[in-house]
Amino acid sequence: ALIRQKQPEAALPNFLAAHAIEPNFVPTLYNIGYCLFRANQPEQAMVWLERVLEQDQTHVAALKLMGDIQQQWEQPEKAVALWQQALTIQPDY
Repeated sequence: ALIRQKQPEAALPNFLAAHAIEPNFVPTLYNIGYCLFRANQPEQAMVWLERVLEQDQTHVAALKLMGDIQQQWEQPEKAVALWQQALTIQPDY
């Protein structure tokens, strides 16, 4: 509910608690990464997003967000490669 209310930073403790219970649950891993990204912690977000891809290499949202982070880091080639990978998996994303 907090993410839908545009308060992802406030949701982070809940996702971390859920992670403690189910450490490999992909939606939780992604949501932690998303919350950290929104909290302006892209380095930490990238760690969690990489964990998402360890579990599900076709997670389009994680690939897209990782591309966004690479763009922030002024790594356009890496960003485009990640976005293209996402679009290859889901062309209408």
